Amino acid sequence: MNIILFKRPIKRACLNAMKFIVSIAEKAKDETVKPAEVIEERKAIKTESFGSSVGIIFSCLGCVVGTGNIWRFPRIAAQNSYEQGKDNSNQRSGLVFLIAWAICLFLWSSPIITIEYSLGRFTRVSPIVSVYKFLGRYMIWIGSWITAVTMIVRFAYKKQK
Repeated sequence: MNIILFKRPIKRACLNAMKFIVSIAEKAKDETVKPAEVIEERKAIKTESFGSSVGIIFSCLGCVVGTGNIWRFPRIAAQNSYEQGKDNSNQRSGLVFLIAWAICLFLWSSPIITIEYSLGRFTRVSPIVSVYKFLGRYMIWIGSWITAVTMIVRFAYKKQK
């Protein structure tokens, strides 16, 4: 009985998704898909999304920080907190490391992860195709670079285990 009750909404959702995919595929044949057209067509289809901006922030932080940084950061901060000076006195340099880390985080990592996340949510395709759609064929190397770096990092983590 429960299956019969949920049969029609599931069927409707599948049909809407298929219509959307077919319409995008037809427009992509002549490469005239514009972001505004995609937004208008996607408004008709209800998709899952975050309930609040806090969820998005935690999701992005999880992507930026990662488990490797959680385990390595205290060790690196401790190693860099004391350095041997020229006169054999211990000098504190942990703050220098924290400042450099924060600058890299806010000026490099956070903007890039936000751009990647936004492109992925908007286009729902691979990084190579999404960069191609928004920046053109001469900048397709950026999407390839993102994919290659992701694979290299994944292989490096797999090798460590």
